[in-house]
Amino acid sequence: MLGRQHVPWLKGIGDQAQHDQLVDLVLPFAQRMWADLQNPDRGRVKFKPDHYLKMWALTEPVIWRDFLLLDEAQDTNPVVEQVFNAQRGHAQLVMVGDSAQAIYGWRGARDIMTGAEGTHLRLSHSFRFGQAIAEEANRWLAIAEAPLRITGSATIPSSVEKVEDPDAILCRTNGGAMAEILKLLRAGRRVALVGSGSALDLKEGRRTTHPELLLFSTWGEVQEYAEYDPDNLDAAGEPLPGPINPGEARLAYVAVTRAQHRLDLGGLSWIHRHPDGHPQPRPAPAA
Repeated sequence: MLGRQHVPWLKGIGDQAQHDQLVDLVLPFAQRMWADLQNPDRGRVKFKPDHYLKMWALTEPVIWRDFLLLDEAQDTNPVVEQVFNAQRGHAQLVMVGDSAQAIYGWRGARDIMTGAEGTHLRLSHSFRFGQAIAEEANRWLAIAEAPLRITGSATIPSSVEKVEDPDAILCRTNGGAMAEILKLLRAGRRVALVGSGSALDLKEGRRTTHPELLLFSTWGEVQEYAEYDPDNLDAAGEPLPGPINPGEARLAYVAVTRAQHRLDLGGLSWIHRHPDGHPQPRPAPAA
């Protein structure tokens, strides 16, 4: 049964009284939604994978295998964690992941590898990119205070430079994604938004069902949002220096390590001008 403990402390909630107010507001709706989901054939709430995963976990399943491998273990949600650990008595449990890539804490996920009992093995050499990109990744690892440092492949040429014809552009916000789409369309480029066609649906005059774009009813509203999406910028349009949140540093680390041959920092280029953008190398371990 859903209870008060299931309502997270959202960003901006400063004390127990504010959290209690949030609980009183959202918990009745959550309980009604959960009751509705118990009848997926007749209910009104959209039935999603998270819902049937939880229902399956409540049956206390036993997975009769010699070993189980959990990938992306740095971002494990509590439901999967519960099912996975329940198999410990009869199966060998193997976890694979990168703690520095933990970026889903905002939705309840956590790193279940760090501190876990067992043999820990570390892979620090990348077979995806060369040393230039590895060095940029290490910058963000240091800012995130992660113990890991990586090396690039000597057989893969890579560079960190301005790229005029990128194959892919990663965006931090919906507004940023819309701005890039508009710029590329004006330049006559063909554009695809990976993961959803919702933005292009709006451009063609159709409503979207994407949860993050649902409030936009027209393409014009998307354009206005992209143009006026607020950011902490100075008069020259550059981000203002400020403390770098470790979670944001981990997200940047994930972003820069998606590249293979050419990396254009784009919206992350401010890090080279930031007071904390040049962390000291981690000292080598004592012999």
